[in-house]
Amino acid sequence: MRHEVIKGLWIFGIIILIIIIAVSFSVSLGNKNKKAERFDKDAGNVCINYIKKYGAVKWEALDEAKYGENKAKLTGLCYARQMDFNGDKSDELMICYNDNNVYYLEVWGYHGGKFVQLYKEEANSSEKVSEGYWTAFYRKGDRYLICKSDKSKPSEVTLYSLHHGKFKKSGNATYDIGSNTYSIGGKDVKDKFETIELSCLRKSKAEVTVDLVSSNIDAFGNISSQAITNTLNEKERKANAYYEVVKKRIDKYGDPSIKSDSGKKYIDGLAYVRQIDFDGDGNEELCMVYRTYKSLSKYDEFSGDYIYYDKPQYSLDIYKWDGSSAKRILNKECVSVYFDDDTVFYLLLKKGKKQPIFAQTTMIWKTNTVSRLIRENIS
Repeated sequence: MRHEVIKGLWIFGIIILIIIIAVSFSVSLGNKNKKAERFDKDAGNVCINYIKKYGAVKWEALDEAKYGENKAKLTGLCYARQMDFNGDKSDELMICYNDNNVYYLEVWGYHGGKFVQLYKEEANSSEKVSEGYWTAFYRKGDRYLICKSDKSKPSEVTLYSLHHGKFKKSGNATYDIGSNTYSIGGKDVKDKFETIELSCLRKSKAEVTVDLVSSNIDAFGNISSQAITNTLNEKERKANAYYEVVKKRIDKYGDPSIKSDSGKKYIDGLAYVRQIDFDGDGNEELCMVYRTYKSLSKYDEFSGDYIYYDKPQYSLDIYKWDGSSAKRILNKECVSVYFDDDTVFYLLLKKGKKQPIFAQTTMIWKTNTVSRLIRENIS
């Protein structure tokens, strides 16, 4: 009888212990989930604010003559990732963004109970433009250290670690930019370092990076086009809509550039962009002029054949903001044509009593006149 009682108590004790362990695990898991949800929300809000200001991650092709073949740069909020910088098993948010072709690295995390900016510095670069911008990290145990290169001597790297809400110097390393290898005290430790290219990277790598960063940002849960749009006022939505229209024209026809043909200068690519209020309603329309080519043919009396050739011309688009999106309200395939006597039609903007209007006229292309027009258009 006594043996049965002891056995029963022993079984009861095991059951209670299992319940306590299960409850403790559930509470611990619940706390971890709440902590993760809080981080996702705070990190997501930071990303939303930077996307609103700098745009979402994208890539653009770079000038081959200046940067080499098949090179690209990232734009907007061009990197975002969770990383543990102090080894406390709680991640911080690392972001990089392009601000007027200067790249910055920031780290956000909790300090004093608030989600705050813990680090901000210009990303790594050298005095050689073709080497672009990059950022790097050193994995030491269960935490990451920031690698900051000297711009005049990018081989000299200072390591920064996070302690009590501040990044402090925590050693040095040497970087060989040509082979992308690192060493500490003369010992090769490449496998513990990670380099993230932000500009002058190969186009194929830029595409992969855009997909990776978009996925990282989406993981925060509250990042979506609609979520971001809901935080913008109408002026910001209009600016974003016009920006996307302009970006598509640049992608298709090229950046504005000054070129010469037989000693005569002209604007290539997207030649003119300006917001103009055409109807006097206080809502400016987007006006764009870009260089295109029209396929023509002429009869060659000597050979008896038709010769086909491309004739340059300028096309015009005007978009209007309707309160929710940019709508094209005018498209002129050709608003200027070249003639054999070196004259050209061009658009002249006149101001009416209530609004500006376009008129056409002819002129001889003179170098000083064209240069002045180019400067005015591009600025």
